[in-house]
Amino acid sequence: MPRFFFISSVSLTLAFFASVLFGGCQFAFRDGAHFYFPLYRYIQDELSSGRLPLWMPYENLGQPLLGNPAAGVFYPPKLLFFLPFDFTTIYQLFIVAHVFLAAATMYRLVRSLGQSEAAATLASIVYAFGGPVLFQHLNVIFLIGAAWFPELLRITLAMKKTNRFSYGLPVVLALMILGGDVQAAYHGAIAVLFLLGPKKSVGPLVLAFLLAAVQILPAWEYSRQSNRTQTGVPRSVWEIPFAKNADAIADGLLFRNLNRREHAQTTYNYSIAPWRTAEMIWPGAGGQQFPQNTRWFSACSWDKYVWVPSLYCGILGVVFAMIGCAKHRKIAAVFLLLLVGSFGSFGLGRLFPGLNVGDPVGGLYWLMNVLLPRYAQFRYPAKLLTVAAIPFAVLVGYGFDRWSARSRKIPRCVFVLLGLSISALLVLFCTPLWGMVAKNVPNCPMFGPFQESLAKNELTFSLIQTIVVLVVFAGIVRFAASPRFRAVLIVLLCGIEIFIANHGMVPTVSRREFTIQSPFLSKIAKSDTSPAPTRIYRYSIWYPPSFRAKTSPNRLAESVEFDRVSLWPKYTLEDRVSVVDVQGTMFLQTYLKRLEQIRSSAKGFEDRVARLGVEYVVLPNRKALDRSKATKIAAVPAKDVALWKIKDPKPIARTLAGEKPVRITVYEPNKIVLETDLTQPETVVLAEQYWPGWKARIENEDRSFTTKIFPIEEIFRGIDVPSGKCRITMTYEPLLFRLGLGLSLATGTAMLVFRRMRAVFMANDPAIVRENGNVSAM
Repeated sequence: MPRFFFISSVSLTLAFFASVLFGGCQFAFRDGAHFYFPLYRYIQDELSSGRLPLWMPYENLGQPLLGNPAAGVFYPPKLLFFLPFDFTTIYQLFIVAHVFLAAATMYRLVRSLGQSEAAATLASIVYAFGGPVLFQHLNVIFLIGAAWFPELLRITLAMKKTNRFSYGLPVVLALMILGGDVQAAYHGAIAVLFLLGPKKSVGPLVLAFLLAAVQILPAWEYSRQSNRTQTGVPRSVWEIPFAKNADAIADGLLFRNLNRREHAQTTYNYSIAPWRTAEMIWPGAGGQQFPQNTRWFSACSWDKYVWVPSLYCGILGVVFAMIGCAKHRKIAAVFLLLLVGSFGSFGLGRLFPGLNVGDPVGGLYWLMNVLLPRYAQFRYPAKLLTVAAIPFAVLVGYGFDRWSARSRKIPRCVFVLLGLSISALLVLFCTPLWGMVAKNVPNCPMFGPFQESLAKNELTFSLIQTIVVLVVFAGIVRFAASPRFRAVLIVLLCGIEIFIANHGMVPTVSRREFTIQSPFLSKIAKSDTSPAPTRIYRYSIWYPPSFRAKTSPNRLAESVEFDRVSLWPKYTLEDRVSVVDVQGTMFLQTYLKRLEQIRSSAKGFEDRVARLGVEYVVLPNRKALDRSKATKIAAVPAKDVALWKIKDPKPIARTLAGEKPVRITVYEPNKIVLETDLTQPETVVLAEQYWPGWKARIENEDRSFTTKIFPIEEIFRGIDVPSGKCRITMTYEPLLFRLGLGLSLATGTAMLVFRRMRAVFMANDPAIVRENGNVSAM
């Protein structure tokens, strides 16, 4: 690997992640803290115990785990977790390694396009450490997609150039799918079709499907019954044949009269407000969300969701990308289309309310949902930013070499950007505009009141940083005589300024914060001999009122403590506590309807959760349940958290008629054993999610036989049991998993054999060796 790139990328990687690699800290925000960390640890515990983690029994009455791509159970680089180190260290190394991988694959892509080492190094820095990619370290599966996508493009372009097939293309696509970023793989498939054409794309895409079948088939089965597909209205032209009537078609495609909780609505959450493109010039121009609230862009109610704190990829990246646009207009057009696509709900419907359609209508992301098959099952337009960062980085590489090949003149765009930055600084200090905006910024429920003076200082620093970097760049252009020395200084300057601007995007707290145990755990510890876990209902997202009312520079640590004290999922996986309402990427539609009934404000909440076998409820301390049906047994007023005990929870396993308890003797993720002693044949109900992959076998004194499991109340498992003593064994044996595993193993084995045979054949044919010089495009 070239020394210049290696030193630059390793240095930046170590600088950005020093606190987690050497400082005894841990990632502390969003999914990187409370979702992927405990989920990956649970999966690793299951694998280490010799069980395949096919089913998740501790969330939402159980649900398919392998069917959720975010779990990434069979992603090959997860073999790293078997190293003899503590899990936290390996988890963080896994993430940091993928940031470096993103830099490496971008370097390889730009070099394959014929650009210089300096240009490729600059492009890799802009890509891997720019806001859209760097912040995905907190959403691991999207970081995995970003790490492999440039390699996918490099191999595809090599195939197009040499007209030779490469096994690398299906392998990389399969890695993106197995890693969990199915949407990135979808975008990659579109790129392959566009670059190679339908005829040459069929083989690689089919092979990628077969290699990842172990993930694709269970996920397809799960998604078919999930809220992502069963929305009631068509969201694309491909769903029109299944529409109930013309009104449903109009409402779905034109985005009218939709329930805000439905997937069709949440699809457009985290749309990037167009004015946030200013953050590409001035780092964090709109203010920061954490650790203290300085985000003055939130003064606009349209700018509600924050996917990444800043879009900044370096002002020098902008300079060279602008230069690259002049000659490579197609790449520039791809970048602009992807950037506009990330605007999501900011469509013509929002600009022209008189059209009587939903906000997204007329936007590029809306068009993608309408026209692309099954694309509407994805969500969050902001994820297109990660894809947009690829053509942007390529433009940076092209622009740098184009500028280097010419004279030592300062690019004209530098003076334009300097003028804009100085003008913005003058507006900030010489007009009342700042005060007018600042007074309209609302308090953040998590990070508290808007810090006006701190926000103004940050914005000032941002503008000054851009000015200083551009001036220093101009000085390098004027006074650095050697082209090589000039290139080194520019790359160094770019790396330093990106680190200064974006190092705050790696929020961490001490590992000690993640050892805090909730005082409720001792209260809910099971006192009986049943192996079934304690079942709780935790209210959805809330924060203590003190969070909204008061700011704190330690809010990230405070939020981790609050989440752990209040038993926020997935932290509950550490203690194997079952939570019946866990927000996730997908819900089974039948169960989601039941949850919506439970969440309703009508009376009877206690009875509805008791029906699920819930024994305890965690809710804000300022709220109360019906004291005739529940008892408050513990509280942490300072955290606004209370624990209530349901007085009469239903047994998890019971008879249907008399609702008498049925004994559970074994409770494992993929296996549950019940024992009954009935005086007459009855239907036994297990308050676990019904799913067709579960099989049942009954053993009694006379015989052993398999029997059917059927749904009770749409969500529970029911089974007819004869009289007398019986042992009922339920095992999770998903057919599509076994089929997918067979296809993946067979395809992988066949590819290895054919690749080896091809290499041997070509190596033994001197004519081919002389003509081509190599045996593979990968």
